[in-house]
Amino acid sequence: GKYILNLTLVLSIPYILGLIILLFILPQYYFPLYPYIILLFIVMGFPFYSTWKNRSADNRRFLTRFMSNTFVKLFLSLFVILLYVLYAKVQVIPFLVVFFVFYATLSVFEIKMFIGAFKTSRNVR
Repeated sequence: GKYILNLTLVLSIPYILGLIILLFILPQYYFPLYPYIILLFIVMGFPFYSTWKNRSADNRRFLTRFMSNTFVKLFLSLFVILLYVLYAKVQVIPFLVVFFVFYATLSVFEIKMFIGAFKTSRNVR
């Protein structure tokens, strides 16, 4: 739907900028898993999409689901970071910087969608 398209477009901005920087300006910091990081964050955006799509007039339930998704996303992120640091062991700092940029981008996008959904449900009442 529209959410997935918007999410992909928003995440494409740091992806393309990062690709240009890592391939042409700072190629020594390129890491092999970079092409897959956008896919990880699109997948991490799916639970919020489900919450956003199935929102109702019950703001408390929507808020609870939003916070639960945020909690799961945080722990999934920490798990991915831990796996990368323990097993990949190449270009750890560039990976962490890129990961943080994508995490922040996804979080800002979800918060904007959350605020928009909350305002819409308040205006409906």
